[in-house]
Amino acid sequence: MRTKHGSLVTIKDGRTGYQYPASMYRCGKSRMYIESNYAPRPGSKFQVILENRELNAEPFAFPAVIQWRKVLCRLGSPYSYSLGIKWV
Repeated sequence: MRTKHGSLVTIKDGRTGYQYPASMYRCGKSRMYIESNYAPRPGSKFQVILENRELNAEPFAFPAVIQWRKVLCRLGSPYSYSLGIKWV
């Protein structure tokens, strides 16, 4: 099961510190995945950064690990890869 619209997030690479735009989706009851043009290898550590829309508040960063990655062959997605994530 996939929601129609993902939450816009930023991925921050744990090794290089570079940041990439992405969309996060819920898949099933407790699983999440991300669509992005950034495709780290499974086992890579990174942070998912959610913007905090409250006045003068810092963004939230959640550590995660890539469980799997797949090439997106679907029309309509602005991204090239799908990344399964696990929160750590």
